[in-house]
Amino acid sequence: FPVTISSQYQGSRDEVFEELYLYRKFHTEALKILLPVQDFRTSEKVSIFKAGLMLGLKNYFKGHPDHILIREYEEFNPESGRKEQFLIMYESIPGGTGYLSRLFNPEEFTTLLTIAYDQIKHCTCKDEGKDGCYKCIYTYSNQYDREILSRSEAENLFRDIVEKSSEWNEAGSLTNLTYAPNE
Repeated sequence: FPVTISSQYQGSRDEVFEELYLYRKFHTEALKILLPVQDFRTSEKVSIFKAGLMLGLKNYFKGHPDHILIREYEEFNPESGRKEQFLIMYESIPGGTGYLSRLFNPEEFTTLLTIAYDQIKHCTCKDEGKDGCYKCIYTYSNQYDREILSRSEAENLFRDIVEKSSEWNEAGSLTNLTYAPNE
C-alpha cells in the first residue's frame, strides 16, 4: 500500500514527527550460528565467512538462494559473562521454504561448508593472480566489502573449519554451553 506524507511534513521536523519507520513482521526459518571468538576476532573474518557461506548455499542448493539473508548479531550470555557473536541465516519469505531446515542437521551443514571450501580452493582466479572473483567469494551483495575479501584467507578459514567439524558437538540450546578459553 502506498504511504503518503502530508506536504507540511516533507523535509521538515516537528515535535510530533522526527522520523517515520515502516516495518513488517513475519515468521520464517532461521539458523543461528555461534562464531568462535578466537577464529572471528575481526569484522574482516566475519565478512569472509559470510561470503563463503553464500557460495556454499549457492552450490549446495544448485541455484541462487537470494531469499536467504545473513546478518551479524551480538548477544550477552549471562552464563559466560561476555558478549557472543552470531550469524543469523534467515529466509526472507514468510513461513520459510524449507531450505534452512535441511541445514539444522550437522552433517548437512558440514557438507555445505565442505562444498564452499572446495569451490574456494579450486577457483581458477588464483591461477590468474587474483585473490577473489565472482566464481568464488564475490557477489553483488558484498560489493562494498571487496577490499577486505580474500580468496586465500577464505580458503584457510574454511579449511580450518572443515578439518575441525568432526569435533563439533550438537547442542539443543545455546544457554549453559562451556567454551574453551581464548588463546
